[in-house]
Amino acid sequence: LDRKAKSLEALVETLNDRVAHDPHLAASLHEVLTTISAIKSASEILKDEPNLESKWQHKFNQNIFEDSNRLAEGAQLLVNYLDKELEEYQGFGSPQEEFYTFLSEQKYYFAELEKPQNSDAIEKYLTSDKLNSSSSKLLARDFLNVYASDASVLDESKLETINPDVLDLLELADKWGVSPEVIIRRLAFCNPNIFDNAFGLVVSDRSGSFLLRKPISGFHIPRFGSGCSVWPLFEAQYFPQKVFELNINHTGREGGNFKTFSFATQNYPKTSREAIISKSYMLIKKESGSLSTERFRSVGSACRICKILSCQARRETSIYTE
Repeated sequence: LDRKAKSLEALVETLNDRVAHDPHLAASLHEVLTTISAIKSASEILKDEPNLESKWQHKFNQNIFEDSNRLAEGAQLLVNYLDKELEEYQGFGSPQEEFYTFLSEQKYYFAELEKPQNSDAIEKYLTSDKLNSSSSKLLARDFLNVYASDASVLDESKLETINPDVLDLLELADKWGVSPEVIIRRLAFCNPNIFDNAFGLVVSDRSGSFLLRKPISGFHIPRFGSGCSVWPLFEAQYFPQKVFELNINHTGREGGNFKTFSFATQNYPKTSREAIISKSYMLIKKESGSLSTERFRSVGSACRICKILSCQARRETSIYTE
């Protein structure tokens, strides 16, 4: 029962993410729900009217039969649409989905870009069959350019000297002469064997939109829409160049205890006509032991699927209250 409940929660999380920004999925779900309602109505009539004339019984049974076929077809289309493992549907996703499929296939690590002479490596990576659109290739190119730049100023051998359990970003930044966001990106996208893939990452702009995500087990990051407003990721925006280190408990489906390191960058325009551009980074590390309540914060993934019903930052009703 517990396994089934977790499976249903996972489905709700997925659908909540997708419906928010996916008109095709929203329309398909509406069609399925409408068909279910039609079947339910016809079935109730047959149940409540046992003495119904045979011609009407035949009509309602025929409607149920036709609607059932339509429901089965619609459900199968939804399964195919959501199942990213089916090869024939891999090219159907958005540019962002293609981009993240590409990163996942590479395990967020690009060994060729760790080498000093890597001028041709980016172009080779961009030939991946996971990148089917020009937009996804552009996203990948921008990511790989930053990756190569970070690797050129912070060698992989230095990362191997870091103790992930005693991490001081400012001290390391001062020691190696790089900005904290470089260290954050290098830790998130380093060889998985160095830290046993211990770090996740979220990057957002000032609007709260996610620019980059690297998942980590237990910490659900919405694929679409907004995240939890009490993540330290968003607090960092108000204090650029300051590292926020905070222990948190994620109350989502898998959940768990995590240590986060948040840092924001910001430009300083010379005139009022120029926009202030900032990015916030939140490095996420799974904690196996208990957290001190002194710096403990409970968070969710998004309001709609959050179990913290008394949260003062809530902006919409949780499904757990309905």
